[in-house]
Amino acid sequence: MEGRRARGVGVNFRVRHGYYKDFGQGRGSQPPPQAIGVDLAVIPIGVVEIDPFTGSRRIPEDHPILSYEATFQETLGIAEKLDAGRLIMTHIEEPDGLTYDDLKRLEERDDLRRMNVTFAFDTLVVDV
Repeated sequence: MEGRRARGVGVNFRVRHGYYKDFGQGRGSQPPPQAIGVDLAVIPIGVVEIDPFTGSRRIPEDHPILSYEATFQETLGIAEKLDAGRLIMTHIEEPDGLTYDDLKRLEERDDLRRMNVTFAFDTLVVDV
């Protein structure tokens, strides 16, 4: 990163050439003003309650996790407000039922493409 600087926001720790910022993932979370328009944002994917390909419900509406965790759809709303140059989504859990191939296919969806979304995976290296 010679000659370049990456600005972290809030509580950060360095991850090779990028920065991770978790500004909270509870229901109704909003990005802090200083995070709007950053070059790179790394945020949790949220709970995948609705299958992103079929639209079918995967988690019952009354499941307790939905009372305190943001859903994937809510996270996309936060991501849109962030208006980051690039967005990496992390904390992808096996119970979400999405394979690596599913996530690569999902990255091609128009709304995710507009936000320049990449889904994280083990050994991901990010150039900033």
